[in-house]
Amino acid sequence: MTGPLTIPNFEAWREQHNQKQQSNKRSKRGRQNVYNPTYESLPGHKFFRLDRGAIDDEFHKISTAVLKTLDGARPQDKQLAALQLLARRLQTVVIPETLDVAVVGEQGMGKSLAINALQHRPRLSTTSASGGACTASAIRFCYKQDAAEYSDSFDAKIKFMTDEELTESIEEHINRYYHFHFSDNVDDETYFEDQKAAKDAEAFLELLHNSEHDCKAASQLKILLTADNIKGKNLLNATMSMAHRRIDETRSLWSESEERTIIFKDRGIKALMEEVEQYMAMFPSMPSLWPIVQSLDILLWSLLAKHGVNLRDLPGLNDENQIRTAATNAFRRKAGYEMIFARADRVTTDNNVHRYIRQSIKAHGAKGTILILTKKDEYLLDTNSAEKVIKTHEAEPFPTIRDHMALNEKAMDKLPEDDEAADLEYNDRQEYHAYLGNLGRLAFIQHRGEGVAAEMKDKFKEMDPVPITVFSISASMYMEWMKQSHVERPLMSPAETGVPAVRQHLLQLCAEANLKVYEDHAFGKMESMLDKCRRITDVERKDNSYALLRPVFAAVVAKIRENLVNIFSQFISNDNVDEVFEFNDRPTRQKELLRVVDDWGYGTHWNTYRSCLMRKGIGFSASAKYKTAENPNGSYNWNEDQGNVIIKDVDGWRERMDPAVSLLARQLEEAIMSGCRDIQACIQSSSLPAELRTAAIQEWNGCELNVLRLANAEDKLQDAVNDTHQYATTETDIRCMNAKVNVEYYREVYDIDNWSRSKFTSRFAAQKSMMSDVMSSPDKAGRVLIDRIEHAVTLRSRQDLEGAFDGFLAEVIKAAEAFDEHLSDLAPLDYDLTDSDRQLREDVLRRIPELERMVADVRAKFSDEALLTQQVVLFTRHREEGEPAAKRIKVDADE
Repeated sequence: MTGPLTIPNFEAWREQHNQKQQSNKRSKRGRQNVYNPTYESLPGHKFFRLDRGAIDDEFHKISTAVLKTLDGARPQDKQLAALQLLARRLQTVVIPETLDVAVVGEQGMGKSLAINALQHRPRLSTTSASGGACTASAIRFCYKQDAAEYSDSFDAKIKFMTDEELTESIEEHINRYYHFHFSDNVDDETYFEDQKAAKDAEAFLELLHNSEHDCKAASQLKILLTADNIKGKNLLNATMSMAHRRIDETRSLWSESEERTIIFKDRGIKALMEEVEQYMAMFPSMPSLWPIVQSLDILLWSLLAKHGVNLRDLPGLNDENQIRTAATNAFRRKAGYEMIFARADRVTTDNNVHRYIRQSIKAHGAKGTILILTKKDEYLLDTNSAEKVIKTHEAEPFPTIRDHMALNEKAMDKLPEDDEAADLEYNDRQEYHAYLGNLGRLAFIQHRGEGVAAEMKDKFKEMDPVPITVFSISASMYMEWMKQSHVERPLMSPAETGVPAVRQHLLQLCAEANLKVYEDHAFGKMESMLDKCRRITDVERKDNSYALLRPVFAAVVAKIRENLVNIFSQFISNDNVDEVFEFNDRPTRQKELLRVVDDWGYGTHWNTYRSCLMRKGIGFSASAKYKTAENPNGSYNWNEDQGNVIIKDVDGWRERMDPAVSLLARQLEEAIMSGCRDIQACIQSSSLPAELRTAAIQEWNGCELNVLRLANAEDKLQDAVNDTHQYATTETDIRCMNAKVNVEYYREVYDIDNWSRSKFTSRFAAQKSMMSDVMSSPDKAGRVLIDRIEHAVTLRSRQDLEGAFDGFLAEVIKAAEAFDEHLSDLAPLDYDLTDSDRQLREDVLRRIPELERMVADVRAKFSDEALLTQQVVLFTRHREEGEPAAKRIKVDADE
């Protein structure tokens, strides 16, 4: 919250009130109420205490000095061209996309409006915010590098689904259509739900076939919507062709470098949203391509995006289209943090929100879970509670507000009538009384919000002793402050809406990573540029012996790579990827998994069982829930129930993998250190003259520091193990591990056609028996359920470990091969230098002492003594090459 309220007496309030009125009169008409977020306090982390404006200017000056010195260099002079390229890259610090924040919640929770507020953009997302449609595609908001502060220039990047994703999505909709129209398996109690699902599926197919605008395609679709064409895959194949056709129609807009990706550049927000809304939203009145869109990126200037915080607005989790729900859950698992949105006045009793929070804690821990309570001003709709708390609550500020109101009422009663001065004071006191009433309402909102936050933090302590983070906001009231003028001042100040506090929290999360980026720029990359300047200008040390050393060095590096690959391959091939289930536990765990299936068959409302089959392990929330003594609230997701059976085994697997991965990391590190010694020996035994050999060793020593800094692979490998653990325990959608293992069996049981009426009393009984059989009987690969889970986790763990190792190997070899680049600078050129080329090298050589001083100066700005004791908020504008950033500084006193 915003801290304790300050309650002025009447005299203090009137003085402030009069000063504000005078200030408003002096302000530019119509703009006095517009809120400027650049005046917000920044987090207290060291990163925000750096004088980054001055540091950015220094980086720009150093690189520009190199570029101006090289002005007129020939493109054919490869060394100078490489130096120019490096200098251009180092002109500005590029903050990487360090923080991906999934914006999660059901439809109608105010996610899009809150994103607008957090990005300080009134019309950024006009779908849910305007009430005209729902977000149907994942939308990521990221940084536009060439945009000025709060520029009106936006880019967009739209990526269509892969063929695998298209097939899965189309099959899902076709199955729903077939179920309602042809399966003879529709229950009376779910009739209308199934009917709606079938209508939605038909609308989806009509969109892909463009039925509204293509009469021929519409006629063909009608012919294909038969049981035979569905079973024969004719409808699937035709719809896939139409999806390809719809995607190909956009080919003229595709990026040159990326297939199936549309790029829009430098659009105003209104024009951009008109372009992209058909890809991101589901409108009842317009044709749309959202069914075949994988994701959409909107690139803009925003304080969050500039610092690497990318908000990803996801389709609502109560979406009946489970393909979108599946995509939402996949993005959730990959994100670094989740912001879960819920209505402030309902969250304590909303079991769905509680389930989303538990899923987030499983995936990211409580530290990665942020609960956003929206529309906190609606606490005031509970009029009786508000009045009661304001009138009776004994905690501050309520007693002080009541005392001031009582004193003010007495003073108003004592004022004489027919007195002009008394009339003016009476009017002021009436305004003061209204002001106190507003403070009471604000205090009530804060009081209720703090109580709800404390309750929600306490609710999940059994999962993680660290509490989740909770914010209460009113995005709509924040948006009011962005308007050019107001008829009356909103009840809450911008800070009291809670939006700035959320923005500050998100900035704090990425501060440490951003500080490392700046430090690497100053102490690593700038030194690399200086080294390159020294090497290419050191004509005296150029020698053919360096050229002879390069292939020998390359052979040693190739041997290092081979050794690392062999160590990792041996780890994988020797079954060091441990089995999930202990041998003696496997029969017991198989029985427990089967019991989940059996228990769902008994004591369960039968349409819940059938909807679980139809939705591949996920029931329908409107159906009766399966309840047990362990789960009295009920469940409609038996994939999650199976996951709860195996979670201890998967936890144990991770614990067993930790020492194995640590041992592998030590072996890799030892091999790298041995390889570094081989390189030292290679240089020592080379034919280089003593002086050149010493120079080469100095060059390698610098590279070796980077190689050894990257040599420890344990963190990357442990992250891979954690990724596998998440895969096996946290996904609960139709693409989750259990569902993927069993999906064909669910479908087979659901589509049962022939069953013995003499043996089974109903189709449900036959399905139940068949379900138990397919889970306990070996499949074509000879695997029962426990084996299929084991196989899936083992396969995934190998993939995750291989991906982590490949990334680690690439970084280490790249760091080692930097020495080869240094050697190439020291070897004689394979092209002739002109007089101009030589002159430019002399100019660079003379400039090196000045560049060294400039680099030393910028490094000094990172010292504790140079950190700002007050926050500086910079107003930057787009600058051309060689032009310093213009800035205006506002200083905020420390707390």
